[in-house]
Amino acid sequence: MGLMTIGFGLLSPLALGGTALYLLGHGTAKSALFIGAGIILHRLRTVDELKLHARGKKIFGLASLLILAALGLAGAPPYGTLLGEAVIDHNAEQLGFKWVSWIFIAASVITAAAVFRVLGNLYFGLESRQSGDKSAGDTGLTDEPPETKGSHNRTPALMWVPLVRSAAHGAAIRFQDQSGYEAIVLDHAAVPSPQIREEAPLAPALWRGGISTAGALLLAAFSLARRRLFRRQRWENAFATAMHPLRRLHSGLIGDYVVWLTFGVAAFGVLCFWLIR
Repeated sequence: MGLMTIGFGLLSPLALGGTALYLLGHGTAKSALFIGAGIILHRLRTVDELKLHARGKKIFGLASLLILAALGLAGAPPYGTLLGEAVIDHNAEQLGFKWVSWIFIAASVITAAAVFRVLGNLYFGLESRQSGDKSAGDTGLTDEPPETKGSHNRTPALMWVPLVRSAAHGAAIRFQDQSGYEAIVLDHAAVPSPQIREEAPLAPALWRGGISTAGALLLAAFSLARRRLFRRQRWENAFATAMHPLRRLHSGLIGDYVVWLTFGVAAFGVLCFWLIR
């Protein structure tokens, strides 16, 4: 939402068009992840990361689609988020806001790393845990029961089809003008090329997508392997102490999230008023 707010805040037709592209790509990636979470809940009967440790072998085919959705969150090609980021960043640079690129990178790294971390823990069990250890998120445990009935040994087509469609649709946003394509193939008609008023360069966006993807993978790997990296107990305790306030904020309660969203919107409004007065 924050990245799309930046696109709206630029108040230009080019940035608004980029925001629309980003919204489509981001929305399809998120919808694929939500459907994937539903499949995990159906097959493994939980969506708690602590309880999903190394249990993904039963749904290994799901990994490729979830990875594709995570790449969409990172702004990697060929997802529509890449095109949206390219347009918004290009327009922001024209207006003198070159720092917007770093905001996109930071947000993409953190968002995609969260998905990569869950996938690494689910399919490979990369994070070593001791019995009874809940330090990775003791305030956010969830025990949501499955909502589907019948056998949990297979995934219904009604779950697979929307997931594949969402994951593929986000990568196919760049393809457009279906009627023109049909006229060329079927009727051999000459379809005039649309006149593009302004074009955003893709090279910076490709670099940014690569950096975001690499950063997300590194951050996820560090999160999964930190116990092996910090073998000394004092380093582990220091890391846990530093992360404790952040974990306390993630209570898993919808009311708390509404309060924080309201606070964030109000703080953002005050900041905007202070900057533009």
